[in-house]
Amino acid sequence: MAALNVSADDGRSYLLPYAQFLHAERAANPALDTEPDAPPEKLLIHFATADVTLLGSGLKTVERAIQNFDLKFVKAADRRFAPTLKTHIAAVVITFTKQTP
Repeated sequence: MAALNVSADDGRSYLLPYAQFLHAERAANPALDTEPDAPPEKLLIHFATADVTLLGSGLKTVERAIQNFDLKFVKAADRRFAPTLKTHIAAVVITFTKQTP
């Protein structure tokens, strides 16, 4: 089964199965209104049990990889690697959905 490996900013690593992928949404980062140095884009990746938030630039490349189930892992990276990776992910946050009893 294909899965996305997510290395979150808190140092934890998670495997999220693509079978639970629901949808993704890419937009301008709303933090730009108050923080001019904030990463310009925000990509939300929704799974059945978790949401992954990526902040950075060039996230269309990441979005395309998700579309083809080709994205194997996400992790924040230093800006100096952006030209090689064609994207810059500045922050990775994962939030798990609470199960209701």
